[in-house]
Amino acid sequence: WGQPISEVRKTVKGKIFFDDEKKLILSRDGEITYRYGFFAKMDADKSPAPAAQPQGAAANAAQGAPADEPKFFYAISEFPYIALDKIREKLSAQYGEPTGDTIKKSQGALVWDSGSGAVIAWVDAYEKKPYCRKISYISKDIAKELNKYIGDVFSKKEREVIKNLIP
Repeated sequence: WGQPISEVRKTVKGKIFFDDEKKLILSRDGEITYRYGFFAKMDADKSPAPAAQPQGAAANAAQGAPADEPKFFYAISEFPYIALDKIREKLSAQYGEPTGDTIKKSQGALVWDSGSGAVIAWVDAYEKKPYCRKISYISKDIAKELNKYIGDVFSKKEREVIKNLIP
């Protein structure tokens, strides 16, 4: 976690088929697609957006330059459906028992605490049985940094409006 994008680019799994050089690298190895996500704070002095009206990292990325090189924030593995029992067994062997479970009617997520990060197995119902086709790995420290950054960029009122816009 936290490695600069230039370093992660050298170690991605599979063959890179998309790299925007700022926030995302996509690679593929057989039937598995890997998504590597990055986070960088924007330097307000280099952004044409007025300081009193910040527009957030996504808007500023297109307008300004990052204050420092984007750093590794999350990875997602996507693959053909696999029975949840098999995924749960593998992840539990590596990380212990899940620390969170939102599964209802064979849909939701299982969460594991990996120490410095969180591992989320996304669960879909297929023929009324739980299957998994995506696992997310997220840095806890960078997630906290991102949340703080959002708090610094948007006012409380703006955060409430954004929260209500996203169900």
